[in-house]
Amino acid sequence: MQASALQHWLDKRLENIAESAAAVKPDLFPETIHHFRTETKKLRAILRLIHAEDSGAHKLPKSFRKLYRLAGEIRDRQMQLMFITSGRRNKLPHFSIWLATQIAHATRGWNQRYDPKVIEALAERCDKLPNSLPNLAELRRFFQERTTRMSDIIEEAPGDSELHELRKLVKDLQYLTTFCEKEWPKAYGLLQPKELRLQRLSERAGNYNDRSNLLTSLALFKEVYAEQPDQDKTAIDKALHEWGAAADRERTRLIASIRSFVKGMKI
Repeated sequence: MQASALQHWLDKRLENIAESAAAVKPDLFPETIHHFRTETKKLRAILRLIHAEDSGAHKLPKSFRKLYRLAGEIRDRQMQLMFITSGRRNKLPHFSIWLATQIAHATRGWNQRYDPKVIEALAERCDKLPNSLPNLAELRRFFQERTTRMSDIIEEAPGDSELHELRKLVKDLQYLTTFCEKEWPKAYGLLQPKELRLQRLSERAGNYNDRSNLLTSLALFKEVYAEQPDQDKTAIDKALHEWGAAADRERTRLIASIRSFVKGMKI
């Protein structure tokens, strides 16, 4: 891998992150927030590869991590609100109002914390490349360590936090594959046979994550608003049951897909 090509790629990610972060505040368009988070995930995946031998070196600045988490809160609530209002009739209007309020809270947090200097701190963290860049042997080790961790997770009766970690591992490998396609052709030759399976696995992990987050939000709403009228409680309990069953099915499919993916998975 050429250091100049890698630096160009890093600069482009930082440029995209800066542009999308600056564009979040005026309108909170879901796709703008999604682009900000996606570009960050791409950057983080490659930093993890570059600094594979130093577990702390790839960490993004604390100020940026807080901003990233706030963007995630806004994004999650927006997707949940879109989901429950997409049908012919919204049967959880009070929950919709609560979600909109949560979006407003997270937006205030974003507005308070966003500053171009936060992005500059991220750029400074990425400014210096290590003396030695990854080679194919290190790429293989990076890939194998993550598939081994996936295997470990599903053997431990994973909870939601473990499955969230699993999704991050899958995303790392997916973004790494996309990076190699354009910037590291020799490495892409090793990863390309896994590309389609990684994409499908990422989608499955995302589906479960969305269901799980929706259930968590609804359960929190039920707890906070315990004094709502009886008809609201009935609709909430029905949604919790139906969405919970759907999440269980997604979880079963996800674990089965992970088992299939990691079985004999080497590059």
